[in-house]
Amino acid sequence: MELPGRLLGKITRKTGRAISDFKMISEGDRVLVALSGGESSWSLLHALEKLKSKSPVRFTLSAVTLHHPGFDLSPLREHCQVTGVSCPGVEFPSPYDMQNILYETADSGGFNRIALGHNADDLVETLLVSEFFEGEIKTLPPFETVGCNIAFIRPLCRVFWREIQDYAAVAGFPCDTSSRPCFPPDFRRETVRKLLDGLEGEHSGIKSNLLSSLGRVRERYLLLKK
Repeated sequence: MELPGRLLGKITRKTGRAISDFKMISEGDRVLVALSGGESSWSLLHALEKLKSKSPVRFTLSAVTLHHPGFDLSPLREHCQVTGVSCPGVEFPSPYDMQNILYETADSGGFNRIALGHNADDLVETLLVSEFFEGEIKTLPPFETVGCNIAFIRPLCRVFWREIQDYAAVAGFPCDTSSRPCFPPDFRRETVRKLLDGLEGEHSGIKSNLLSSLGRVRERYLLLKK
């Protein structure tokens, strides 16, 4: 089994390259991590904290957890304190209000970047859901401007779920996803996920190639009107 530091190093390097390639964070930015309590958001927080300590680009880092009324935040806060990151909790009335609440929380706290824990698997799954069920070619963008001064960023966009799982298995996260917004099951995404897992098992590299295709679009071979 690999050491936690080495596993985090892999995630951090991919995260750093994505931040640089898509200009997610600039000098003086104030970054708010949406911490769900799951493996992806914890890995994101750890990677950003490590980058913050080494990067020549100076930025501030904090976290917030959206939770149901009565949810015990103490394990999350205790773990955040170890890294020196504050983590207030904000109650949400409906899962469909999540992005609005994150925006309002960031705006009131003076943050201009909201970091989300979507990983490479999420991007690939969204691509195929969009193509199969909506007839569009699109995915979750790495940088998404909302309002005048705030942007949602997805620094884990090149980190695959298996890499996050490997790190989480040895990192000792206080993983508790019961605070997460409860959306109805997405059967389309489940269908695509099972399809991808089956293909990846037979042909290693399928997911990686799909992810790479998002940055290698050859427009002359698409059905784009003149």
